[in-house]
Amino acid sequence: MNLRELVKQKAEIYGDKVFLFWEDETISYKQLNELSNKVANFLYDLG
Repeated sequence: MNLRELVKQKAEIYGDKVFLFWEDETISYKQLNELSNKVANFLYDLG
């Protein structure tokens, strides 16, 4: 299992549960998956 698959799997299992607390912000597993996909697509487009 690679990192992409792991993040996707955890997002499916935990969804809106909090993945990360930072100052006043929280990021859910679902948001982590969405953000990581955006970063991956951006990097892919760069070549």
